[in-house]
Formats: sequence, C-alpha cells, structure tokens
Amino acid sequence: MLKKHIKTMTASILILIMMIGASVSVFAFADDESVGNIYRDAVAAAAENGIINGFPDGTYRPQGLLTREEGAKITAALILGKEIDQLQSSDTNPFDDVENSRWSAPYIMWCVKKGILLGYGDGTFGPEDTLTGTQFAKMLLCALGLSREGNYVGLAADWENAVIEDGIAVKLFTGDAAMVLNSQMTREQAALMICNAMSASKQRGNLHFERPEWKEMSDLTEASPRLDDPIIIIPVVPRLEPEKSVPDIGNDG
Repeated sequence: MLKKHIKTMTASILILIMMIGASVSVFAFADDESVGNIYRDAVAAAAENGIINGFPDGTYRPQGLLTREEGAKITAALILGKEIDQLQSSDTNPFDDVENSRWSAPYIMWCVKKGILLGYGDGTFGPEDTLTGTQFAKMLLCALGLSREGNYVGLAADWENAVIEDGIAVKLFTGDAAMVLNSQMTREQAALMICNAMSASKQRGNLHFERPEWKEMSDLTEASPRLDDPIIIIPVVPRLEPEKSVPDIGNDG
C-alpha cells in the first residue's frame, strides 16, 4: 500500500515538473536564478536565437552593464542572422584599441562600415565602454531600418529625444517601466529590448534580419509594466564631456 502511494506521489510530482517546465523558460546559464522575473523570457529567447551569449564561465551576468562591443555584436546578429558567422576582421582597422584578434573586431568593423557606429574621433572606439538605454535603442532602431537624418546623426542635442520618440512608437521599451534610458543599460534589460525589437520587426513585416528558426518570447511584456501605456518620455540629462565612461553614440554616426 505504501509503495503504491509513493508511486502515485512520484507520478504526480513528475507531472507537476513537466507542467512547470512547459511554462517556465529554460536557461543554459549558470547564474539563471539571478535574472529578474520580467527579463527571464527575454533572456531565454534572445539566447536561443543566438542574439546574445554568455561568458566563458557559463554565466550571463544579467546585472552586468552592456558594452559598446556587445552592442555591436547584437546589432550585427539581428541584421545578419546566421551570416554573422562569415564576418571577418578588416585589414584596415582604424581603431588603436581594437586589435584584429579581439573577439568583437568583426562586429565593430561591420557596424562601422554600415554607418551604425563610429569611434570617438581620436583613433579609439572604446569597446569596453558602457551604453545607456538610449544609445542601445539607437542601434536597435538602425537594425529595424529606422533613422532620421542618417541614423539619428546631425540632430545635435535632439538625437536622444528622437530615439526615444521612435522607440516608443515601435514599443521598443515595453515591459520595463523602471528603465531609465539615460542610465547605463544592464544585460538583462538589453535582452528585453532585443525581443521587443524582434517583435516590432515582425509586426512591421521587416523580417530581413530575423533568423529562420526565430522563436518568440511569451507575451510576458503585455502583462508587465509598460513605458508606452501611458506614454512616458524620459527626460534627457546633459552629460559632461569628454567623459568616456558612458560614450555618446549620437556623436558616433
């Protein structure tokens, strides 16, 4: 009788585990438990589609800050899909701080060639410098094929407002009401913005950069806080120059 009861309990537990597994994102990262709840599906979907990767130690580091070289890789992956594997470093590397052997060199050179990014004007790129939410949003809007006066360049101090306005229009910031766009962006926030960009592309019919096996994240963002319902425009706080800890992509091109 006891054995039968144990078997029944075991079967019930297995069914429960299967049900939970069907509704919760599966992570391949060692630190998946540290990913915030509103970002979990986004991190899983972006990783599954090859848009973002973890570190050699198997972690994702969700609260780590997004860097310029990571942004370049993400943008190239969104636009090129599987063709990103064919990118090679350019022999005409204009940056003193980006060696051809650096992992991000092919992605940086490609984004520069496409006019999505440039350097600081002093021969450096700052690959490990961090990105603000607005700067990363600009890169994703370029991936979506949206731009103003050449990828939001030439708008002087208004480039950030233009990016925010266009980002709201395509629901790029949906799902994270706590996001402050003029602050440095975390890697988990970046994953959510990536998935929003992919969803915006699907709605617009602009599928040229999506991978053939692209899989959607759940509609978690529809149930979580939103930046665009009601519309909230984050005021842009002027930044001192020439501080490079938060590079100004608006001046990059």
